[in-house]
Amino acid sequence: MIHYEIVTAVPAGTKCVLFKYLLNSSAAGTDACSVYSIRIEVNHKLPATQSRPVEVTFNWSEVQSDYSLVERSDTELVRQLPHRYTINVGGQDHPVMNSLQVNLVGATPGGRPEPQRQAQGPAPTNGNATGSQKYVGRWVRYGRNLAAGKPYTVSVPSATHWDSGDPQGTKLTDGVIGPPYAGGIGPSTALCWDQGATPVVTVDLGRVERCAAFRIDLSAGWPWWDAMKGEVKDAVEVLTSTDGQTYTTQGSFELNLRHKDIPINHMMPDDETATGYTYTLTPPQPADARYVQYKITAKRTLTISEVQVLDSIEYNPFDLRIALPEE
Repeated sequence: MIHYEIVTAVPAGTKCVLFKYLLNSSAAGTDACSVYSIRIEVNHKLPATQSRPVEVTFNWSEVQSDYSLVERSDTELVRQLPHRYTINVGGQDHPVMNSLQVNLVGATPGGRPEPQRQAQGPAPTNGNATGSQKYVGRWVRYGRNLAAGKPYTVSVPSATHWDSGDPQGTKLTDGVIGPPYAGGIGPSTALCWDQGATPVVTVDLGRVERCAAFRIDLSAGWPWWDAMKGEVKDAVEVLTSTDGQTYTTQGSFELNLRHKDIPINHMMPDDETATGYTYTLTPPQPADARYVQYKITAKRTLTISEVQVLDSIEYNPFDLRIALPEE
């Protein structure tokens, strides 16, 4: 192995350097050598010895209650480093980041030589309003699934579209949750009902248990509504009973999602859609129950691959902020 060091002076103002080499093989029929690796270092002088103020412009969109977006931007003048400042954003969910621009003062056409802090766009929904709070993510820990392997009844038999039947009566508690996308092989892991059906799934836990949370995996045959866009129109209510005669409602699942609803340790698909998702309903207080009912209203061809009853569920704060070096 041979190492070469080449030292050369590059004229001021040069932006590109072209390096050319030529290698010859030693004998006919032998393999020619080539370059294994190249390391290039450049020692340079700053074009200006004095620093100039820098403009930092964030542009983002705030998510509204109807899932529409309102674009906003904020420009900060940084005169010296280090420099710290805070941008409060509004909306009903995590903001959508559009762009970040950093440039010297006056570098952009029409820019002011000494801009002051400025915000453009409508006033934030709640970012600077009285009573707004800093968002902190949550890490979830799920307890034992009391419904695993337990028998259940269905008031309306499953259809058989796309191999979605349930001849053994085991699909909803077999521990197999369908994929996070609608369609494909998803319906084969699930029960299926057409639009307008109102099936009731009743799970027998075998004995009275302390139920802290309820879960259901919901997807579709068609259409493939995305919960992250607020498109889901189906409904699922949970009721519990100790004797199988008198039932008490524990509430209904919220079937449309926002990014702030997703636990930090839940892996979303790369495209951040939720056409298939396992929803969680946590009542204010745990419920004692042997029988758990899921009352379903299908507004499309709907598939459900699993129902769960948890003996515990725990959420802990988990902040994903980027810490500065001194922190």
